[in-house]
Amino acid sequence: MNYFFCKNTVFCALKYNNFIILHLWNRIISKIILDCNAFLLIFNTLQMKISLSIWETNRNLFHNIAEQHTVNQLNTIPQGLSTNLIWNIAHVIVSQQKLIYTLSGLSMQIDTDFFERYQNGSKPTGNTSEEEILVIKNLLKSTVSKTREDFEAGLFKNFQAYQTKTGFYLESFEEAIAFNNYHEGIHLGMMLQIKKLI
Repeated sequence: MNYFFCKNTVFCALKYNNFIILHLWNRIISKIILDCNAFLLIFNTLQMKISLSIWETNRNLFHNIAEQHTVNQLNTIPQGLSTNLIWNIAHVIVSQQKLIYTLSGLSMQIDTDFFERYQNGSKPTGNTSEEEILVIKNLLKSTVSKTREDFEAGLFKNFQAYQTKTGFYLESFEEAIAFNNYHEGIHLGMMLQIKKLI
């Protein structure tokens, strides 16, 4: 009888201890998961701020090129090429608006006519006026600050997956920003080549 009582007490104590250990283990794992999620959120936010900073620097380079050239130079299409400096500048604005805003289900900050003139597959159809060049230069800066503001406000919650014509598959706003930086870098390279020829 004493053995039976002692055996049950030990079993109950072990069962209770296992419950406490399991409960503590679950709390520790939950805390680790929460800490990891918090770390990932901080890391992703920091990474996004770096991407936006790179983008802003790139846009400043575009703006400097626009400022350093005359209306005639901005509109000149070098022999053997199909675009000019101002088309490339406007094109990166249009592409960013499509990649970041349209694919996130948000309205673009440019009108449809502007989008049509400079979208992928278009080419310059005539000279861009001095007034429109001024609008384009303003859009270079304003679209960056608006995108940053909208990111910080948490507006980019939904993203429609998209495959670019060059084969990149974008599944998130973050991937779209990274691709946009890559795309704008390509056009900056094209512009540096055009600069040598005008």
